[in-house]
Amino acid sequence: MKNSKAVIISGLLAAVSVGLLYLWVQQKTGPSLGETAEVYVMAGDVGELVSIDETMVRKVALPKKYIQPGALDNLNVIIGSIARAPIQKGEQVLFTKLYLKGQQNINLSRRVSKNSRAITIPVSDVHGVAKLIQPGDRVDVVVSVDYGEGDREVREVKTAMQDVLVLATGQYIDSNIPLERHVDEVTGAIKRQDLRQERYRSVTLEANPEQVQKLVFMMTAGEGLIFLSLRNPLDRDFTSMGTADHDTVLGPTSKRGSRIRMQRRPLWQEF
Repeated sequence: MKNSKAVIISGLLAAVSVGLLYLWVQQKTGPSLGETAEVYVMAGDVGELVSIDETMVRKVALPKKYIQPGALDNLNVIIGSIARAPIQKGEQVLFTKLYLKGQQNINLSRRVSKNSRAITIPVSDVHGVAKLIQPGDRVDVVVSVDYGEGDREVREVKTAMQDVLVLATGQYIDSNIPLERHVDEVTGAIKRQDLRQERYRSVTLEANPEQVQKLVFMMTAGEGLIFLSLRNPLDRDFTSMGTADHDTVLGPTSKRGSRIRMQRRPLWQEF
């Protein structure tokens, strides 16, 4: 009987010992984080617009669930690229933070979709969303036309184009290295201008040939004005809407609307 109790106690002590050993091992090695994959991280801090070479990165194995979308695992893609913004040591190398070799300084013509055209329009703070528009944004084009005679103003406003891609602001094209270098004629020093900081006065849009004609008409139609309205990048819907005039804005009973209303057909009604 005593031998049986001793065996049971020995077995329990052995089980406890195994359990404690397992917990100790788990504490030292940590829980399993699942399948891993290799990606590149920065070996040190890198500043903005610095060219990346093989000494600046290192390959590490990370659990797949900790790998960020767009992390690069191909060294050939990374070498020769340029940092869009400062990247810190240990940070995963993402394609969104690099000007890749194949994207640098591509001609504007190669960014224009087939059967589309690039056209530039002048903008001010008021007409161009305070000049906060960036290449890659999508905008609507709103036009305001006065087709009255003499000193009688008869104006209508219409959204002429929707979901239009912005190809460039000033001379800055997205994904191109945003630096322009100038040589000082007196000192010979090289000056660098960051085109992203440029107070641009024009925006280049992608449009089909018919839309290009309408935009040129608007820019040359005397009292025609063009405004851009910025869209959410996920909003790709087209909205059906009429024109805005004195009646729709002020109401048909407005004294001013009644005084200036004209019966003739607007010359640009089909625009």
